[in-house]
Amino acid sequence: MIKINTLGDKLMSIGQKIKEFRQSQNLKQSDLAKMINVSQDKISFYENDVKVPTIKTLVKIAKALNVSIDVLLDNQIDTKVEQEIIDRELLNLFKMIQNTKDEDKLVVKTLLKSFILSNQIKSLQNIAC
Repeated sequence: MIKINTLGDKLMSIGQKIKEFRQSQNLKQSDLAKMINVSQDKISFYENDVKVPTIKTLVKIAKALNVSIDVLLDNQIDTKVEQEIIDRELLNLFKMIQNTKDEDKLVVKTLLKSFILSNQIKSLQNIAC
């Protein structure tokens, strides 16, 4: 199940967000189903995380619910990155870099690439010895 951050620390799946937005507009599952031309069962599957909608279907759902697709996918990528980066200090540094100018980001990216390349070369030299 894909979990994403919503208000506060509450984590919600894409299906739960679809349900939340649908209910906030007083729509039934059957109403949303008609709006995007799928069966009511499919909406139920999405909302109960039995199935994940395709991107094409997610775009239709977002339009029908009058929200942007990134609202439904809010923080999905950030959450995955946070799960994969174990070093919290490094993660926080990356987050701070996000708020800098593009040219500053380019400098940081160039430094990181140079550092990684240098370590790869050292590693290859150690193997060759």
